[in-house]
Amino acid sequence: MGVGKLFRSWGDGLACILIPSSCVRCGPPIPDDGLPGLCRDCSAALRPFPAVGQCRVCALPLERDPLAGRDRCRNCASSRVPYGRITALGDYEDVWGELVRALKYRGDRVVARGLGDMLAAQVLADAEGWYRSPADVIVPVPLSRRRRRERGFNQAEDLSRPLAEGLGKPLRIAALRRRREGERQVGKDRNARRKLGPGTFDADPRWVWGRRVLVVDDVVTTTATLRASARALLWAGALEVTAAVVARTGCSADPQGFHLTGDSRIKGDPPSRKE
Repeated sequence: MGVGKLFRSWGDGLACILIPSSCVRCGPPIPDDGLPGLCRDCSAALRPFPAVGQCRVCALPLERDPLAGRDRCRNCASSRVPYGRITALGDYEDVWGELVRALKYRGDRVVARGLGDMLAAQVLADAEGWYRSPADVIVPVPLSRRRRRERGFNQAEDLSRPLAEGLGKPLRIAALRRRREGERQVGKDRNARRKLGPGTFDADPRWVWGRRVLVVDDVVTTTATLRASARALLWAGALEVTAAVVARTGCSADPQGFHLTGDSRIKGDPPSRKE
């Protein structure tokens, strides 16, 4: 994908984020010449992650890890993680977090369309140099049945639809399901958030066997949800699991809390294909 096409895709995504009369972030009316959904000041504050400088596996900034390599933090370089990489648009503490909350708690489909288009462009940009498509199927992280009934929608699905269209790949909503209801993660500390066991999700081999899967979610914090879903997909026969999210938390945290992603040994790892 050329640079010009990437920028046009980003621009199309930004133009679709919202078309309201007030800024999704700070509230004042948006002038006719402002970016749809964001006032001039908030538009200027929307900073995407740089092309380099983020760990290619967990998407945290390498500059916060003095012993990081060229493309991986030391934690991801030394740990076994069941997914290949995370593509993230930006820092949750930035304006991206405001857009995620508009999507997650207001269910705004226009927000989802804009962000999904931007994610598709970024996934393609991250995949340049691989000489192959970044995935064979797109799978959103599922909500529990109770949470889906309460909310009325799944924001990961809403993001996945335009992303799948942008990549020209099938969307398989039924490929992954949540076995346990689970507790709300909002407001919990990182240790509590990381307690997702290997039996949290089930994957359907009919949709993922022998395929490379791109998992989609709105935000990643400790990677616990991503690790649990990736294990289920690999157990079901997926060749590879990568992820695409709108925002990454922890990018502006105390450097002492930098290494929060992988485990040195992951319980429930799928057997190798030689077994």
